Amino acid sequence: MWIMLGKVVDHVEKMNAQTSAQTSAQKYRVHGAARFLRVAAALLALTAFSSSVPAMRAQQPPTQSEPPKQAPPQQAPSQQAPPPSTPMPPAPPPQTAPTPKPIPAGPAARGETPDADMPPLTSHTVPGINNFGQVTPRLYRGAQPSNKGYDLLQKMGVDIVVNFRNENDQVAEERRAVETRNMKYFSIPWSATDNPSSLQVREFFEILRANPDKRVFVHCQKGADRTGTMMAIYRIATEKWQVTDAVKEMHDYHYHAFWFPHLARFVQGFPQQLQLDPTLVGAVPAPAKPPTP
Repeated sequence: MWIMLGKVVDHVEKMNAQTSAQTSAQKYRVHGAARFLRVAAALLALTAFSSSVPAMRAQQPPTQSEPPKQAPPQQAPSQQAPPPSTPMPPAPPPQTAPTPKPIPAGPAARGETPDADMPPLTSHTVPGINNFGQVTPRLYRGAQPSNKGYDLLQKMGVDIVVNFRNENDQVAEERRAVETRNMKYFSIPWSATDNPSSLQVREFFEILRANPDKRVFVHCQKGADRTGTMMAIYRIATEKWQVTDAVKEMHDYHYHAFWFPHLARFVQGFPQQLQLDPTLVGAVPAPAKPPTP
């Protein structure tokens, strides 16, 4: 557009030069037309310039404002402050498990009132005898006594000592220790690796049956396995205990179930053996009599 306006103005100037010989009236018309064209060209130029300003502004790079704030450099994991921890709720107070009630054995398990003279059925140690316990008012059990233990049995008024150990040297030595203290001695030797035979069971029962008014102490080496088995079948045969109660008492006196599991099975099968084994007919001792005041 600028080029076209320039050409128009040049054309007018040429016309103006050519009219130098013309009349004044003609010059006036030519000069007026030239001025008009110059004004029009100026207006057009101004209009074109004003319309080009927004485009020029759009092409200019934006004015740089305040530089954006940079995020602070992150600290290394070891330098970072730990995140605020959420407070944990207070732990509930520890609950104390209720103490289980002991399982009653023997008469208590059957809802009967036990003998008032019966001591607690617990294993304990007395001078010279480990794993000691009182079975009935006249029947005691324990481990191998020492000389101090024999002295204690004599002071307690024990009349008979029954030994289930099977070592010959020990049997002879103990016989002397017992008899020198004016107590009777019986040896029924058998090994805990086997069940007691029917004859051994009958022999033990007959000792008790023949001495209902005597105090009897029975033992083996530990007072746990052989002694525990004989006491369990006595409980079943004479005191009519349930098998579970008799086996539980074996454990109360430190029965070695891992090494001798067959002994518990023997006790569990004893009620049937008692009915079917002719060797045991008539051998069951009567309940122990209370001591004479």
